[in-house]
Amino acid sequence: MRKRTNRLSYGQMSDPDWKPEMPEPVQERPAGPQPAATCSQQPLQVLRQTPFSGDQVHKGILTIIELEYNPPRFIIILDLDKELMRFPFGGLETTDITPAAGAARETFEEVGVPEDVGTPIIGNDESFVGEINFGNAVFYVFTKKVPVSTQVVLGVEQEEWAPPTADEIDQFVKDSMITHKHVRAWEVFKRKRWP
Repeated sequence: MRKRTNRLSYGQMSDPDWKPEMPEPVQERPAGPQPAATCSQQPLQVLRQTPFSGDQVHKGILTIIELEYNPPRFIIILDLDKELMRFPFGGLETTDITPAAGAARETFEEVGVPEDVGTPIIGNDESFVGEINFGNAVFYVFTKKVPVSTQVVLGVEQEEWAPPTADEIDQFVKDSMITHKHVRAWEVFKRKRWP
């Protein structure tokens, strides 16, 4: 991936590449049978009934995908409308029964990696890395290991992807090439993966 020239002037603590994703609109309809939860977490309540506002907490899910090279490599992406690289990420939708189900859905939507390739996210306690609070946003961070032969198919909002090593990601962080909130997720992941 190439580093793009910055078109905006911004401080180190601001993050111009991150924006909350709006949830799918909640439709009024009779409740049908709910799918059974596939892990120990309880189904989520409706996240919001009204449009996003500054006093509501945005819930996001982020997946750090590890390609089983030696040393391991990780999938990072660049969106069409962004300046900085990031990990597969998206908003938790009202249809996501658990954060893990949302992570599996976003991983497939953004990089085309299905849940049944590599280690599962849903029902696998080892896949949950942690939760990061950012004031009006919460990120649920997951990890997934996939074989080297895994084919990456970018979603409609993604422009390109790269498989850097951990050392290369750390250098991208030093060069301010990865979105600030995703850097926090990377630091949490590294503390759990390499204590």
